[in-house]
Amino acid sequence: MKNEDLEVGVFESHSAYEEQRRWRGIFHVVVAAYRDVFSCSPVIASNPDETAKSRRLGPSLIEYKVDVLRQTRRALKSDDLFEVWRRLVEEEDESISKAVIAKIATACGKAYEKSGLEPIQYFRFFRKGRPDRRPITNEVAA
Repeated sequence: MKNEDLEVGVFESHSAYEEQRRWRGIFHVVVAAYRDVFSCSPVIASNPDETAKSRRLGPSLIEYKVDVLRQTRRALKSDDLFEVWRRLVEEEDESISKAVIAKIATACGKAYEKSGLEPIQYFRFFRKGRPDRRPITNEVAA
C-alpha cells in the first residue's frame, strides 16, 4: 500500500488536495510505527545474531499503541471501518478498494495529526541540561 496509490477523490481546491495528501502521509507514517510496535518483544533475551536489533516493548511503546487505537476508533466511528483498518495494518486483505483506503487514511490522518501521534513528535523528549548552564543570549559581554 503506497501513499501515491491513494490519489482518489474530488477536491474543492488545491489546498484541500494538499491537506488531504498530508493527512494520508501522516496515516502511513503512524501505521508504519504501529507495525514496528508489534515487532517489539516484551522480553529481551540473548540473541546470537549481532546484526539483529532487539527492542523491548516498554511503557512508552504500549502507550503509543493504545493512543493510536483510541484515536483510530474515534476517527472512524464505525466497527466495520475499524475492522478494515485492522486488516490494512496487518496487511491481510488486498481486495480493499482504494476509495475506502483513502477515506480511512484521510479520517485517521487528520485525527493522528490533531493528537500528535506522528512518531517524530510523540517520542520526542528533551534532555535536561546542567542546572548551572545558562541559556545562550545575543548580548555581548561588556
